Amino acid sequence: MKDESKNKKQLISELEELRQKVCELSSITRNIGHEIRTPLNSIIGFSGMLYKNETSEEKKEFLYHIITSGRVLLSIMSKLDPSLSDGGAAKEENTLPENPAATDQPQPPMPEEVTGGVDTGGGQAATDESRPQINTPESHVSAINATEKLSILLAEDNVSNAKLMSRLLKQYGHDVICVENGRQAVDAVNRFEFDALIMDIQMPVMNGKEASVAIRKAGFVNVPIIALTACASAAEREECMNAGMDAFISKPINIDDIENNIRKIIEAKKNAGPGNTFSDFTKGTDMPENSPQIKTAKNFDREKLDEIMGGIEEIMQEAIDLFIDSATDNISEIQKAINSNDAQQVKKFAHKLKGSALNACAMKTIEVLTGLEKASDENDFIKIKDLFESLNDSIDSYEQEVKKQGLYNKFI
Repeated sequence: MKDESKNKKQLISELEELRQKVCELSSITRNIGHEIRTPLNSIIGFSGMLYKNETSEEKKEFLYHIITSGRVLLSIMSKLDPSLSDGGAAKEENTLPENPAATDQPQPPMPEEVTGGVDTGGGQAATDESRPQINTPESHVSAINATEKLSILLAEDNVSNAKLMSRLLKQYGHDVICVENGRQAVDAVNRFEFDALIMDIQMPVMNGKEASVAIRKAGFVNVPIIALTACASAAEREECMNAGMDAFISKPINIDDIENNIRKIIEAKKNAGPGNTFSDFTKGTDMPENSPQIKTAKNFDREKLDEIMGGIEEIMQEAIDLFIDSATDNISEIQKAINSNDAQQVKKFAHKLKGSALNACAMKTIEVLTGLEKASDENDFIKIKDLFESLNDSIDSYEQEVKKQGLYNKFI
């Protein structure tokens, strides 16, 4: 009996060890998927913008193959994520442009892009021309023609992501107002009329789910709210739908999916009767949740930055500026968190800075910040302090490197 009991305990222990290894493997797979999807957002997005405006058939064919390859990578990463719903199969619904080599049909012209930066000053556009109408809950009940320009509120705290999304939407001729947190989104909806809201889930002050609940409670039940996220598990999707959201847009961003889903949801809202629900109207793809370690000693990857930003030097410089400018505040917050032994705050601001570092291709800094996140999870303040010193060094080295290449002329 003793041997049997011993064997049983050993078996339970081995099963638990195996379960932990499986969980670790799943986490690694999700992490890799997340890091690949992030640059794919820019690769596919900017390539699509160039394709729609390119007149050279040869260049359009090159761009077509870039977009096709990006979609293939996206499909592969979706299949690698074991947490996907619907039996683990990711639904690839992105619409590719027609191969220009296989057709002589002309491409439809795109509306002229509306220029302008991201407005984060309370949700109000900079010009009267793009300002929505004064709003009441009842004013959202309107028929939207499929060819009409829409007024869209974009709530996204990552400036680079907001800039890309705004440019893509404006290429379709829409008016876009950007805010940087859920509180500003709620204020904007109470002041102006919008045809649709696109809301990032993780935002400061008030997150996307909280903002959605507040908007619905205020009586705005007909305006479509679309969740924008790079890490939408089935459970999180359900939480967002319960908060009053209507659909998901998963990163990497695909402008055709955004445009089509917005139109479909607006039409469904317009035709809905009492008691109708849209919780299953549009389902996004489950996304991985965390970022993996990036093992590289390179300070600045110019080729990678050129690739993910579509070779647009203006946006490349902006990504660098945003990263370096945000480093001072985030480093200060990390230092405060270390002084107060608050590992979760260390992780929070490390993750925030890491988003800008990824956009700016600060590879060594990404490696250090990933280590900080892991050390924070382990509550290992000895490692946290060592990594914090490396963080300052990595950012200084990055700044010097981009200055040498003529991509940064400021001083922090």
